[in-house]
Amino acid sequence: MERMTGAIRSLGKGFGFIAGDDGQNYYFHWTGLAIESPDFRELVLRSRVSFGTTLNQVKQDCPRAIDILVIERRDHGQDGENRRIGEEARDTV
Repeated sequence: MERMTGAIRSLGKGFGFIAGDDGQNYYFHWTGLAIESPDFRELVLRSRVSFGTTLNQVKQDCPRAIDILVIERRDHGQDGENRRIGEEARDTV
């Protein structure tokens, strides 16, 4: 399986999206994290990851990332944009 690289783009409760370095967005679920990765709750926006891909059965125009490994973790919360997975995005007006 070819490994891709990218950065965590958005996070929800147990899932999120990776902006691949190839310009494609990839859906992921916490069950797609590799055993060697930190606990899924420790993922933050813009962390660099490597991953494999598979067909997304639900949304076929957005491939699914699997076997996700964190290769560069961003620090949590210093600029207000980093959130851990499981924290909902909140729009500010």
